[in-house]
Amino acid sequence: MLHLLNKTNSCRGSHIPIVDEQKIKDAKPDFILILPWNIKNEVIVQLSYIKEWNGKFVISIPKLKILD
Repeated sequence: MLHLLNKTNSCRGSHIPIVDEQKIKDAKPDFILILPWNIKNEVIVQLSYIKEWNGKFVISIPKLKILD
């Protein structure tokens, strides 16, 4: 994913921050938005620990959906 980042660690053109996984563990967000739909399953497996605090994944393609 490094090729998608700019000097401010955000996606080019969108200014959506890309954060270190440790920040996710520390912040314990209620929702994590998965934008790269083509690797959604891998992201869900890698971040499966968010279920420990009842976190949920959100996808937006083809429709906005909260995954349980």
